[in-house]
Amino acid sequence: MSVGQIYRYFPSKEAIVHAIVERIVAKRLQWMLNREKQVNFAAILAQRSHFRPGDEAEYSDRILMLEITAEATRNPAVAEIVREADRLIRSQAVGLVRADYPELTEPEAAVRVELMSVLAEGTASRYVTDPVTDPALMERIYADALRKVFPRMTTSKLG
Repeated sequence: MSVGQIYRYFPSKEAIVHAIVERIVAKRLQWMLNREKQVNFAAILAQRSHFRPGDEAEYSDRILMLEITAEATRNPAVAEIVREADRLIRSQAVGLVRADYPELTEPEAAVRVELMSVLAEGTASRYVTDPVTDPALMERIYADALRKVFPRMTTSKLG
């Protein structure tokens, strides 16, 4: 397909971005909602499982989201697409945290989710540009942080 032909399917650059972000968000929400999966969150944060270059689709999605986020700094329509995607994922994550920690208020759960988001997104961005040299050490440090943020998290989820 030539570059110009894509506009036969999408009316604008923003519509293309919206479709890409929708696909990535749907995939991430599906992953989040799969409560039966065995997840080692510390390994995910340390980029040792699930989100790593060995998974080419996820790696491509990560790079696309970095590009889209950069475009959001220049394009208000793209910025709103990114904000809406973030609201959707954050809302789902806060709901999941509150289900596991009902004693937390919504603001307390939201702050914990924000902290984990900053760690995950920052690590993902850094992994694209300059992978950490000792992911096993990073995983242990993330496990320590997770124990403080989510004290009842099971050992199997901490790595």
